[in-house]
Order: sequence, then C-alpha cells, then structure tokens
Amino acid sequence: MYLKISSPEGIIYEGQVKEVNVPTEAGYIWILPWHVPLVSVVKPGILKFKPIDNPEDDFIFEDEYVHITVSKGLIMVDWDNIVITTSKSVVSPTESKEILEKMRKDLEKQIEELKAKWSIEEIEKAMINLQTIEAELKLLQKKGLLK
Repeated sequence: MYLKISSPEGIIYEGQVKEVNVPTEAGYIWILPWHVPLVSVVKPGILKFKPIDNPEDDFIFEDEYVHITVSKGLIMVDWDNIVITTSKSVVSPTESKEILEKMRKDLEKQIEELKAKWSIEEIEKAMINLQTIEAELKLLQKKGLLK
C-alpha cells in the first residue's frame, strides 16, 4: 500500500507500508491491503504504520511500527492508496516532558474558563490542542522506553 502523510509544514512520510493504524472520530481503525474506500476525520492521537523499508532515524520505532502524533485532519483511502492530511504532525517531540505537561495544565485551565463563557468554538480549539499535547506526551514516553 502507498501512504502519504502531509501537514502544512510539508510531507511527513511518503512510501510503501504494510498496514496503518489511525485515530479517527469513530476510534482507531486499521488499514490493511485492499481496504474498502473511505473518508474519515482524523482526531488527535498517535498514528502508527509498518513501513516496507525503514525510513529515516527520526521516526520512533516499536515492534517495527513507526509512531507519529497527528492533530485533527482527514484520511482518504482508495483501495491501496492512503492519504492523510493533518493540521499538525510530530515525528519526534521537540518540547520536554515538563514543558508539555505545563502546556497541558494551562490548556485544562483555559478550557474551564471557556466553559464558563460558553465559547463552544474556542473550547473545541483548546480541546484539540490538549489532545495533541497528550499524544506528544505519549510519544515522548514511547521514545523514552526505546532508549
């Protein structure tokens, strides 16, 4: 199968893969060869895939799977072609665990304040950011387990 992951920063990954696991609004879905066509919303979380050839060293491997954090986006599957477009994607978190945890606490506080104002759009944006930070913390944890 051919997988292409892109964000506004550019192409994150492009190549042949054996399988893909994607966080969606309906839960995590596995994409295997000759998957039925679909379009779905990607939610913030950790996307993982098994490449046929090993990509660059920047990617985090665990049991032959590459792990990447993704924010909100779309996945389009057309049999053996998978295109994932996301608003943000992180191969290896650049922030420390402490900074990410502080960002998470600040966002949780901001969300509570926004709930009092009933600002639904702002709450949704903050929740997406919070979910993305939580995915980056999980990715850091995986990275720590590997080294």
